[in-house]
Amino acid sequence: MEPSSGWDLHDTVYSRELLVANSANGYHDLIATIDLSTFRRIPWEDNAPLFLIYFLDPETKAPISVCPRGVLKKIAGKVEQSGWQCIAGVEFEVRAPAIGEVDKTIHD
Repeated sequence: MEPSSGWDLHDTVYSRELLVANSANGYHDLIATIDLSTFRRIPWEDNAPLFLIYFLDPETKAPISVCPRGVLKKIAGKVEQSGWQCIAGVEFEVRAPAIGEVDKTIHD
């Protein structure tokens, strides 16, 4: 059977088979588990609800290796078992235009 094409993160087509879904496992579906603790609303989408999810293997019910949230949870658990604690920070970047710059952009 010919491998199916897909798109990667950069919207580039690839044709090699993946370890997650391939001809050997019948291109099986994955389980998406909703993390209810991540509920929030998206104000710019008429307050539509948003939840983050974990992707699980349909046979083992374990997080798959390409699920970022699953990988982070696994590593954080290992770190905690070693007596350490994970601490992360987020840097938000915001650009505030100078007064009058917005009007100039709109009118140009």
